[in-house]
Amino acid sequence: MRHRRYDRLGCPVEACTEVIGGKWKGEILFILFSDGTKRHSELRKLIPDTTQRMLTTQLRELEEDGVIERKVYAQVPPKVEYSISKRGQALKPIIDAMWDWGKNFLDRLPKDQAKPKASYSLTNVSPSRGANQMPALNNKSQPENGNTMLLRKSRRPATS
Repeated sequence: MRHRRYDRLGCPVEACTEVIGGKWKGEILFILFSDGTKRHSELRKLIPDTTQRMLTTQLRELEEDGVIERKVYAQVPPKVEYSISKRGQALKPIIDAMWDWGKNFLDRLPKDQAKPKASYSLTNVSPSRGANQMPALNNKSQPENGNTMLLRKSRRPATS
């Protein structure tokens, strides 16, 4: 539930977490920042654990807050694409920092506390990419050095 007023000391932080906080908003933003414009059906495939209703709700909230843009094409069947808005671009360093923090947190988590949740894992990572840099989601990307970067979703915890 959103606050009606933001007049306390930590309220800008709370306002930010209200905009990007949500069960699937982080994953949606990560996908759109990493892989660009996506159709609703593509997001559903990339986030299989969400329901269509929940995904639609999260996308609408992000759109209402001006973080993403929704483009509707007048055709049959209807085509809708989602992308990061100009206002949403300001969140990129925040999402990158959250990804780095989360990766460090998960790397230091004791194995007995790791939950077998769907997670992204990198395979064949380019040696030029730093260990803590956010990966690209585009499985077809080909770095200049010829190494292919693949991101796959699995139900097992990622192994190092």
